[in-house]
Amino acid sequence: MKRRQKQLGQYIFTNHDFDGSVDDFLEATAPYIGKIVHCFNSLDGSLK
Repeated sequence: MKRRQKQLGQYIFTNHDFDGSVDDFLEATAPYIGKIVHCFNSLDGSLK
């Protein structure tokens, strides 16, 4: 299998020519990030 490597910046979206306010981006994505963290913590708790 061939491996492809791509250099990423500090934040993944910085490499995709992100235009706009970072505050707007974070406000729009915060609920999704919170849900992912909650699900991960719930899974981690159930595995202990």
